[in-house]
Amino acid sequence: RYRPSEGPASLFAGIRYIAANVNSELKTPAGNTYSFTGTRFSEEESRFYLAEIGGGVAGNIGNSDKHALFANLILAAGHSTHEEPNALPGTNRDKSGFAAMVDANFGYQHAFSQTIGAHARYRALLIGAREINDPIVVHGPEIGMTFRF
Repeated sequence: RYRPSEGPASLFAGIRYIAANVNSELKTPAGNTYSFTGTRFSEEESRFYLAEIGGGVAGNIGNSDKHALFANLILAAGHSTHEEPNALPGTNRDKSGFAAMVDANFGYQHAFSQTIGAHARYRALLIGAREINDPIVVHGPEIGMTFRF
């Protein structure tokens, strides 16, 4: 992270690897199957290799350095691979290409010390690639720990 000044804003950049595995089962009447597997089951493995850049703001609550509110927005672009290991031979459904991501979050952080903190946030993560039919959307509450080196 880079703070351009002593203010509440920061900029950051980095790399991100995401592995997304999806297993699906048809719940329609008996006899229906996926055309590319010949069964009621589909396995999909997607990998994303992304370069990211973003910004954030954080502000202390009251006069204490222990409690803060924060928000971040991260944009990323890179390469994805998409495989379907249970596809029938000859269907050639393995693909790769361009991918993009948006990661937005906001929350509360408690600092136990200069190097250790805990946070609770709401995160919305959207990943899209030409190789997958539907974008991957992950959103909801998140709790975690932060360890600064």
